[in-house]
Amino acid sequence: MMDMPSLSNLRIMIRGAGEMASGVAHRLFRAHFKVVMTEIPQPLCIRRYVAFSEAISRGEIRVEGVTARYVPGPQEAEAVWHEEKIPVLVDPEGICRHTLTPHVLVDAILAKRNLGTHREDAPLVIGLGPGFWAGKDVDVVIETHRGHYLGRVIYDGAAQADT
Repeated sequence: MMDMPSLSNLRIMIRGAGEMASGVAHRLFRAHFKVVMTEIPQPLCIRRYVAFSEAISRGEIRVEGVTARYVPGPQEAEAVWHEEKIPVLVDPEGICRHTLTPHVLVDAILAKRNLGTHREDAPLVIGLGPGFWAGKDVDVVIETHRGHYLGRVIYDGAAQADT
């Protein structure tokens, strides 16, 4: 197991850059973590002005005081972190994890099924919503179904089924 860095050097990769993923990224960025986001070439996000995925078509987007910038590859991420921005790159499979070696990987694609995230992808792997099983696919599942259990952290088992 790798040694964990200081909190300000902790690299967190978020698969997806839609509304929910952007909310997660925003909070982690404000907590001074190094966040990088991956997305598909043509994002499916509906609320585009509150999603960092919009950086893919605009170059940059600012959401609630946090700016994300599109980068063509993982090599540019460090420079964007130095600008105190979130790098966003097109990488549907999350291949950049081999270059960026994140300490934490968050799958926030919200596809209602696992699109290829595995516990071996990072020292800590978190899946948002249905489609993941904590202890098998990922280390932790976060409940995304609105209601009493929204945000619940699940260490063994799955989130509520898609309704």
